[in-house]
Amino acid sequence: MKSLIISTALMVFSAFSLAELAEPKGDVILEVSGNIQVTNGDDVAEFDRGMLNDIKSRTIITNNHVVKDPVKYEGPILAEILKAVKGTGSVVRVYALDDYVAELKFKDVEKYQIILATHEAGKQLTVADKGPLFVVFPFKDHPELQADTYYTQSVWQVKAVEIE
Repeated sequence: MKSLIISTALMVFSAFSLAELAEPKGDVILEVSGNIQVTNGDDVAEFDRGMLNDIKSRTIITNNHVVKDPVKYEGPILAEILKAVKGTGSVVRVYALDDYVAELKFKDVEKYQIILATHEAGKQLTVADKGPLFVVFPFKDHPELQADTYYTQSVWQVKAVEIE
């Protein structure tokens, strides 16, 4: 009887420990798929701008191989998005609207607190200017990131992320 009670309690706890993801109310600007446990669609987690605004965010002031002077970027922390969908793996594949694909190491996403910028220099990013989302590394704060390997992972016009 005791083991039945414990088993039932564990099942109930497990069911409640998987967070639910709200349905998008606006246009979907990001889809997350792959090794995720939390979805709000057919094997995918869809986010609108409002949902991304609710994810823990940060500001990164940096330059890169294209921009000489440091620029202020703001947006949700990619690792926090992956945490919200209970994503696990070793590779984070990022897809752009033009079908460009970059592979980021899951450990780098966490270590460097990379963001999916929604704003650049205080202005909301649009598709015409790197948006709706732009992968931004803290290049200025971490000299080891200042290499082509990471510059090519700075995907703009991000539409989807897949965890493998």
